[in-house]
Amino acid sequence: MWEYFQSNRFGMPGERLGFPEAGLYHDFCHVLGGYGTDPQGELQVASFTAGFKQTRPFYLILFAVLIFSTGVNARPTADGYTTIGVLGEPGAAERMFAAIERGALVNADLSDKWDYWPLVGKPIDEVRRQLNIVPAG
Repeated sequence: MWEYFQSNRFGMPGERLGFPEAGLYHDFCHVLGGYGTDPQGELQVASFTAGFKQTRPFYLILFAVLIFSTGVNARPTADGYTTIGVLGEPGAAERMFAAIERGALVNADLSDKWDYWPLVGKPIDEVRRQLNIVPAG
């Protein structure tokens, strides 16, 4: 997780420009799912999360599609990174549906009061096996 925050120039939870701890599961999903933080990666991580989310998963996908179709900068950095029409890119819809299916195989709802602390010291491959996060593709 530390490498993820550093490589993306994100603040840690509690730091300036850091994501609130209540939403930290989102960043864990980037790392565990292997999804980037570019618009395509954000759409895929939202779709992956919707796959395992037990309540109102559709809203998560709708939010991601709307954010990345309107030119709104949703990144917690000051780089001004915006995009429009993310689903218009070749293969985007297919990747989105694949991420939903992949997320549906996860054996826990990582978005609902998930306690990640028992897993943070374990190797990532072991955590993926424990949560049934299958390889992408």
